[in-house]
Amino acid sequence: KLILIILAAAATFFMLAAINNYGTGISPDSIHYIGTARNIIANQGVTDYDGTPLVNFAPLYPAFLALIGKISGIDPFLFAGIVNALLFGLIVYLGGLLIFKYIPSYPSFDLIGTLAIVFSFPVFYVSAWAWSEPFFISFMLLSLIFVSLYLNRNDMLSLILFSSSVSLLCLTRYIGVSFILAGALTILISKHNSIKSKIVHLSIF
Repeated sequence: KLILIILAAAATFFMLAAINNYGTGISPDSIHYIGTARNIIANQGVTDYDGTPLVNFAPLYPAFLALIGKISGIDPFLFAGIVNALLFGLIVYLGGLLIFKYIPSYPSFDLIGTLAIVFSFPVFYVSAWAWSEPFFISFMLLSLIFVSLYLNRNDMLSLILFSSSVSLLCLTRYIGVSFILAGALTILISKHNSIKSKIVHLSIF
């Protein structure tokens, strides 16, 4: 875990250095996120930059930016890059946890796998923009960690953690609904529960 913390911190530093030199990337999608966050802060509801209801994009990322902006009094655009840099480090840490968990007998392979995340251009690229992808990847990794926990423990806490992470995934990007089907199937084929328990767990999920 100490190695993962060091690598996650290094990844965050790399991203912050890139943002400091070149700025946070802005695209049409970014305008929707930043505009919605500004409107939430201005008590105009979850509305897009043009004042229309936000429907084409999931609301969690701009809502999170608005929460930080409301607390700090800083415009969301000014810290969006910092948020994504921290999320990039979190992705490295969570991804590393999964690698070390499932390849425990080969620590050198585990280290190489984690370094592959640190130097992954696609992950670095999406984290450099004011986009929701880093949020989505983080919740996706958390979902995988919690579903593993659920399959091992089969208790209510792990089920709630798994359910919550999938919910946040769906609120970040609409494609997250695919995890609802995957999670439901996982609960149904779980070897621990009786049919009655599976129905209860599935209902809670």
